[in-house]
Amino acid sequence: MLISPFGFDPKSILINAYNYLIQFLPYWSIPTILGGLLFITLPEKILKINYKKRISYTIFCLLLIAYCLLFYGSWQFADRIDEQTLSLGTSYLRYWLPIYILALPFLAILIYNLSRVPLLIGTRDPDKSRTYESVTKILLSSVIIILLAMPSFNLVYRQTDESLFLLKNLSESRIKSRLINQKIKPDEVAVIYRQADKIFFPERARIITDLVVPADYQAVARLAELKNIYYYTFAPPATVEFISRRDFEQYGLKIVAGEKLLGSDWLYKIIRE
Repeated sequence: MLISPFGFDPKSILINAYNYLIQFLPYWSIPTILGGLLFITLPEKILKINYKKRISYTIFCLLLIAYCLLFYGSWQFADRIDEQTLSLGTSYLRYWLPIYILALPFLAILIYNLSRVPLLIGTRDPDKSRTYESVTKILLSSVIIILLAMPSFNLVYRQTDESLFLLKNLSESRIKSRLINQKIKPDEVAVIYRQADKIFFPERARIITDLVVPADYQAVARLAELKNIYYYTFAPPATVEFISRRDFEQYGLKIVAGEKLLGSDWLYKIIRE
């Protein structure tokens, strides 16, 4: 259990490892792999790092990677509606963050050695000082870092659900949560769509996210005799009216009194007919 609490599925481990360690950020992962090869193979007079220390660090990284893959790799986390999409919001990126951090020295090794290439292949000028060489390496390293960072900046700042524009959505969620808390008492119940749980919880914890089988609707009908029940949705009124007729009215329930909260979200009441 300490090594593989989510079971052991080699196929899932390989797929998830490829998706989130290689495919998701290839402009970082591929250079990191190349840097790792340089870290292991470059002679000590070039890299200036004791070879035994390099081997020890590499073994430590490999053991950590193996542990993280075994611990989390077999599990399928449903963090998004479209589960096939690789996303910054997926749990794997949080759980495997130690892997990304420990791999940074390998990337640094590649950047450092690439910055030295023009100096190595060019004709050495004895009149040029060490300061000139240092400045050249710093400038080249900066250019490489900027080139590597550009795709990440694009991912962070463009208007997608991966970006800082998500802060706007978080702000809207807080506003919706405040409105919900004004409308619904702590002991009342709400039927919601699954992704709305963050709007209700933890202030309003009595929520129902799935009505699937007849027994679910029958339970809601019994509950409606005891407490106020609300229906929270982003569907337009015409769709909600159809849902009420199709799914609720056969159990003596009806969705009524729709009130628009914010954006496309509406709050209704579910009553006994």
